[in-house]
This record gives sequence, C-alpha cells and structure tokens, in this order.
Amino acid sequence: MSDPLDGVLLATSTVNGLEFAAARRGGRPLSTVDIIVGLITADVTGAWDDIQLKGNFVDEADIERFPDPDQRPDGTWHRVPLTHSASAGLRKAVEIAADYHLVPVPPGVLALGLLADREAGASRALLDGSDLTHGDLLALVQDDLLDVELEGFDPTITKRSRLAGALTGPSRTPDAVRTHDWVEQPPGALLMLAGAVEQADDDEDLHDLLDAMLLDPEELRSMDHELRELEDVDTDTVLQRARRRFGVSDPDPAETIVAAALVDSPRVREALRRIGLTNHELVAQTAEFRLRRVEGASGDERVFRTSILNAVLTTTTSVLVVKAAFDDDGDWWKLLFLWPVWSGHPQSGPAAGTVIAALLAVLVSPLAGLAHFVSLGAELLQISAERRTLHARTGVRLSAKELRSVTLRLLTVRSRAVSRKQQALRARVRRIRDGRDEAVV
Repeated sequence: MSDPLDGVLLATSTVNGLEFAAARRGGRPLSTVDIIVGLITADVTGAWDDIQLKGNFVDEADIERFPDPDQRPDGTWHRVPLTHSASAGLRKAVEIAADYHLVPVPPGVLALGLLADREAGASRALLDGSDLTHGDLLALVQDDLLDVELEGFDPTITKRSRLAGALTGPSRTPDAVRTHDWVEQPPGALLMLAGAVEQADDDEDLHDLLDAMLLDPEELRSMDHELRELEDVDTDTVLQRARRRFGVSDPDPAETIVAAALVDSPRVREALRRIGLTNHELVAQTAEFRLRRVEGASGDERVFRTSILNAVLTTTTSVLVVKAAFDDDGDWWKLLFLWPVWSGHPQSGPAAGTVIAALLAVLVSPLAGLAHFVSLGAELLQISAERRTLHARTGVRLSAKELRSVTLRLLTVRSRAVSRKQQALRARVRRIRDGRDEAVV
C-alpha cells in the first residue's frame, strides 16, 4: 500500500498531529477523525477552538461514534495503515498544497483535505449538532487555520495536479521535517503508561494517588515526543510483564502502570525523573494500592509495634517540652518545639531529627533532648519495618528517602479521601434537612 504523503514536505505541527494520531490508534487503521483529533491536539497556534465552538467539539470518543464510510485499509503513513477515507483525504490535501503552493504543508491544509468529503467521519463529527453546512465548515477551516480564502477551491473536483517540485523529492531537510522512524515501531511503555494513567480517571481513589504523584497523561505523551531519542520498550513486553506478574489476561490500569514502570525503559525512567519520581516509588505505591484493593488493608506486626513505640516516645517528649515551658517562669517560646517534635517521619529525616534533639537538650531540657533522640531510633526501626513490609508485599525495595516520599503522598491521598467523605456527609445532611424543610412547608 502506498503512502499518500511520501516525500511531501510537512510542517512540524502537521507531523506532530499525525504522530499523536498514530500513537493513539490502538492497532486499527487511522481514520479521518483520528487525524483531526491529532491535529487539534498538536496545532496549538490554530484557531481550532473557534471551529469547534461554531461546529462541534471533537475528542477521542468521537472516533467510534463517527467512523469513516470506507474503513478498508488503503495506504499507509510510515507503515501506519490508513482507512480508505483517510488516505483519500490526505491525497486531497497534497493536491491542495500543490495547487495553492502551500509548502511545507500546514495542519490547515491537511484538515481541509480530510474534510473535503461530506461523508467522512471527521466532517460528520465536526458538523454534528451544529447549524453549519459542509461548505460553511470548509470556509471556516480556511479562515481560522489558513487565514486565507483559497480562490476557486472546490472539494468535489479532483484535479490530480502534478505535484510541484517543492512537495516531493529529496529536498526536504531534517530542520523542515522531523524523522518519523519511531512511528515504525509500535507505541512503547511511556505511551502505554500515559494511557493507563488516563484510564485511571474512572477510578477516583487511583486517580487521587496518581495525581499526588503529579502524573498527567498529556504531559507523559508530550515527553514521549521530547524523549524519542531514548530507547523504549514495546507494548507487548509491558503486557507480558503485567500478565506474568498479576496472573491476568487483561491488565487493569494499576497493573499496567506497575508493569510499564518495571520494564527497563530509559524513556520511562527519564520521564519519571523529570516529574520527580523514581520507578520504584511508582511501582511500590501503585502495587500497594492494588493489593489493598484486592486483599483489603493488612497490617504488619513489626510496623504496628514500632509505630506505637514511636508515638509513646514522641508524646513523652511533648510532655517534657510543655512541662519545661510552664516550669521556667512562662518561657512560652519553648512550645514552638512541639511542631518539629511531631513533624518527624515522613516530613523530615534522621539528620533533621538529630538537630532538633540537640536543640531540645540545650534550649529546653536535657531529658527532652534525650527522649527525642531515643524516638529517632524508634523512627528508624519503623522505617526499616515499613521498607521490609513493602518489599515483601510488592517486591520493590525502597530507600529511606523514597519511602518518605511515598508516605507523604499516601498521607495526601488519605487526606483527600477524608475530605471527600466529609463533603459527601455534609451534602447528605443538607439533603435530609432540605427534605424536612419541604415536609414542614
């Protein structure tokens, strides 16, 4: 099958749109809606908002709602199969670019070619529920995306122009057209991770966890483009890893995220580093979340004992601080030490705790400093127990620093969950109260 864009000089944003579409296609031929959604995502300078405001807002859900009339594979773009309608639309775009000397081919020309057919999925998606005619839509694309009206343009006429030399041949340079070699491979682990994070939006608890880790699907997809020079692992390897680890045939978002982070992908590793996350942190938190979802919350006796010991020692230190503040003729400023005493693990590490213990011994009382120093030992025992427990449950061994980050995020997630429950309770109380008020009236 031929490539309708073979040798054609494309604008960078046009290439971006095609790459977005290719990465999200899920193994099926690219349709006109696939490509339009990709162009809307990539063409940040085009006035797509105005087009969609006057027409219909189009997103990935419309890919299934508005299939092309002819979905037979016909042609490819860098080994990515195209539907017959998409291939015809791209050929039409090349004709328009040649006839009106619009080179490198901008996103607006590609869109105009794809929308030239009134029955194409992209045309029906943008016109759905609007008052626009097909002619209005084509005029709008010219005005908003090309800033010019193409004189004599008639979408029904196929001129089959001989392509101008500017459109073909070896004259294109790396600066004008970026390479597409990566598209010849299936989407890798980073794009799969982005897709799983996006699917997690349907699970409020998992969404909160990923949000606390600052994982955003669009940002991950953007980094996949930026980091294309780094190697990635193919999706089949990720799926096999998920199936082997969890014993499932169809991994859910949490299982996919764990597998994508476990495979040795330099691209995933660098993307997570930019976010401020390590692969181990992502795996440990997501795998622990899944275990709690599947098996329920389970505690470890060592963690429980060290947590109780740490709490007792911290309380003892607090009592000594309060006693010193009251006994020393109203030295109320000593009460300020209560905050660092209680903000130990996970907010601060052993080094900060040692400094606080020394200050307590000098400024408050030697006994308070000693109690806090002993509590640091209990804190280290607690951290060690938590690390061993997490390793036994998830197979991931975290450093003490990574464990602090994980614990802080889990506290954030739990705080959000409590806040949601409180809001739901208040809303329920309001509904009951309003119902009673109505009954009284």
